[in-house]
Amino acid sequence: MTSINKPEDIQNLNSQYESVPKSNKKQELTALEKQEKNLVKSVGNVAELCTGYAGLFAGFEGFIINSYVRSDQLLSISQPIEIGYLFIFLSLFINIAITCFSLMTSGLIKSGVVLGQYWWMKWVIRVCVCSCCISSVLYAIAFQLYVADSVVRPSIKIVIWVISSFMVIFVVFFFIFIFKKSSTTPYKDVEKILEKLE
Repeated sequence: MTSINKPEDIQNLNSQYESVPKSNKKQELTALEKQEKNLVKSVGNVAELCTGYAGLFAGFEGFIINSYVRSDQLLSISQPIEIGYLFIFLSLFINIAITCFSLMTSGLIKSGVVLGQYWWMKWVIRVCVCSCCISSVLYAIAFQLYVADSVVRPSIKIVIWVISSFMVIFVVFFFIFIFKKSSTTPYKDVEKILEKLE
């Protein structure tokens, strides 16, 4: 007996859905697509690191610049402080650009746009990582200029310059080493690491 409120096509709705074949098979990626997917995922990981580092650094530098702008120190500023102030401004703008580029790249990867994008994403992130190193060096130079204009004893200034210069040089050489190693490492070794991280 057919109900008035339930026409025959609605009553048989479940049977209609059952007749539709269900496909549980996922679309399998080719070896090259899987390789590119893994590489883009690694780019996404580096992009998130750049976003965190540059964003935190930009906030810190913005606080320093804001403290100078709100005071009268800029009216009687010395030349070393003025040059250091310029370097902090440059470092700030570099960090803001890094944050924007890496954030957009990471967002694009998380949105699922992966395949066919690695050829330009890798260069964007390499530029971001290189810019992180440059912004850090600029800030270190600005710090040394501030020390040069401070009232600290000359012996203490020399100790600060030697230690900070050694650290900056070490960081730059280590960056060059890592950058070169990451660019020349065979994909087979990279793939093993990426598979372990998954």
